[in-house]
Amino acid sequence: MPPRVDLVIVIRTLPKRRKSFPLHNPSSADRIHFVHSLVTSLGIRPKCIEWDMVDSILCLHDTDFNDKWIHAWTSRSAFSTFSDKVINNQFGPTIALYFTFLKTYTNFLVVPAVLGLSSYFLGMPYSPLYSAALVLWSVTFVEWWRAQQPATQSISSEQKSETDWWRKDLRRLTSLPMILLSASLLVTLLTSIFVFEAFVTKLYTGPGQKIVGFSPTLIFVVLVPKFMAVYQALAKRLTQWELNTDNEGGEFEKARTKKVFSMSALVAYLGLALSAFVYVPFGEGVMNVVEAYFLPFLSDSHAGEVHAVATSTAAKLNPKRLEEQMFAYTVTNQISNTFIEVGLPFVLRKVEAWRSGKKHDGTASPKKRVVFADERPIEESERVFLEQVRKEVALPEYDLFSDYSEMVTQFGYIALWSAAWPLAGAMALINNIVELRSDAYKIVSHTRRPLPSSQSSPPTIGAWLDALVALTWLGAVINAALVYMFHPWTDARKCASTVDKMHEELFNTTLSGVKPVEMDDYAEVKELMKTALLIALAASHGYLLVRALVRHVVGRIVATSVRPSVSASVSSSGAGEKEDVQWSAFWGYDEGVDEIRRVVKEA
Repeated sequence: MPPRVDLVIVIRTLPKRRKSFPLHNPSSADRIHFVHSLVTSLGIRPKCIEWDMVDSILCLHDTDFNDKWIHAWTSRSAFSTFSDKVINNQFGPTIALYFTFLKTYTNFLVVPAVLGLSSYFLGMPYSPLYSAALVLWSVTFVEWWRAQQPATQSISSEQKSETDWWRKDLRRLTSLPMILLSASLLVTLLTSIFVFEAFVTKLYTGPGQKIVGFSPTLIFVVLVPKFMAVYQALAKRLTQWELNTDNEGGEFEKARTKKVFSMSALVAYLGLALSAFVYVPFGEGVMNVVEAYFLPFLSDSHAGEVHAVATSTAAKLNPKRLEEQMFAYTVTNQISNTFIEVGLPFVLRKVEAWRSGKKHDGTASPKKRVVFADERPIEESERVFLEQVRKEVALPEYDLFSDYSEMVTQFGYIALWSAAWPLAGAMALINNIVELRSDAYKIVSHTRRPLPSSQSSPPTIGAWLDALVALTWLGAVINAALVYMFHPWTDARKCASTVDKMHEELFNTTLSGVKPVEMDDYAEVKELMKTALLIALAASHGYLLVRALVRHVVGRIVATSVRPSVSASVSSSGAGEKEDVQWSAFWGYDEGVDEIRRVVKEA
């Protein structure tokens, strides 16, 4: 049931064009921002001590625009929903930038989609050519976006914290142990779940074996989201303490994004890393170790049963585990996320309307009410308007962080792990074509209308660019290691991967007389790990050279394409300075402020 609205103060008329307005053609987003700034300048803020009864401040959706936006999806190309200028005028520059980023990223996905289809059907597994092209593509995309957003690397003076720089850095160092401790706990939890699911469930053959097989998934679903919720609250408090501010914008949002996404990346990629570098190459050896240390805790009769299970480890371990995980992350999870974002809220509202005795169209069933003689009857238009207010108040706020996180995480799956399953690029392309529509539909139907934010400089994606840069570097390192370990190399004997050859020499023995494994028996493992680390180090240095070259070329291309508009932007900046002088006249213009104060005081 939607929350009760005891008092609704509505400003139904936004500022019109007049001589005192600083902009000649103000957009809807400009007017909403000006009105919201006027209200908040009076100290009226949610969760404020002086205004403890104010729960939220929101702007109602423009239903006419929403209908046009929805109808435009069917008549436009697959990679577009509406022009960026129209979205900017309606929702502000921050939302418009997200859709620009999403469309640019979706257009770039055509390259890994085509390369992945070719590699999957025509090439060999873990193709070096595909991996090299993938690294080049990821670097090109990041540097292209960086060149389009040059202001991302700088922080304006308005975003700087009042705390001195050395105090801020000292507080960051002080909060680092808490972050490292949280990361250690998360890694321990995820690794324990992985080992339990991949190895222990293979050894256990007692009562409730099927239930035990589902227990790792149940543990993950219950514990990991709760851990992340606690950590997000901790990250917010640590960021507020570091910057000595409660203003959730600018530098605060950038610092919090880095803390939260680093943990989200562990949840997303650690399982794949354990499968690629532990389960597939060393699964048999790990199972032997588990058996050796697991047998003493069992009775003799039951130990023989477990010993028989461990003897057939090679047949029970899944060599396609990495590919199956990639399919789950890039296909199954994306379909479920789309349903959760678009379909589930609609279903929940219908169920809630049914439970509250409403019709399926959301209108309340007619009820008799007592009308006093001096009471003005409510007109139909006012009743419909108040019903719309109640519906939108019940909606959650739009979370831009989750949308960026979803896209950057998807980029990581492709850049880091698609060598194991090259169809990931094609699946991501199809998903993002739908995502352009589903995110727009989510904004107009399932969330409150986003309030345009003030921008003293051109908007940027902030810390998400740093996350993309880190993922491209990891992509170069991981792709090099995957190709070395799993690509079939041809020698005098046969065509086999490095891991397959190691299995023949290391694990092709009987398990008679199980004993703890001695490290001297693992010379092949040591050699494999040493060579993989050296190749990863070389790939890291190669990445730096490739990035420098790509940055130089992309910078030249972008500079050449935007050169004709530079002079125009410089001239317009001068006009902007003149407009800034007019802002003082606008903010000094207090028509309507006394009326707002009077209404609030009477309320």
